[in-house]
Amino acid sequence: MIQFTTDSGEGIRTTVGPFDFPPARVGGALEVVYDPQDPVNVTTPDRVGSGKVALSFVTGSATTLLLSFGLLVLG
Repeated sequence: MIQFTTDSGEGIRTTVGPFDFPPARVGGALEVVYDPQDPVNVTTPDRVGSGKVALSFVTGSATTLLLSFGLLVLG
């Protein structure tokens, strides 16, 4: 359970995790990343992805689809 104040001053109390290791003690400080449109959607910075995996997956899937379609058309 964490409690924080958003940049707009709204107080939020929610859960965050799971953790690979305990990032903070009770009453300690913890850096979080949250969605300003939905402040309860919280995670820690180490859990935020860069999108590289998704881009690789989309590129690979598109290539496979085009090759399959090409083989289907060419017979």
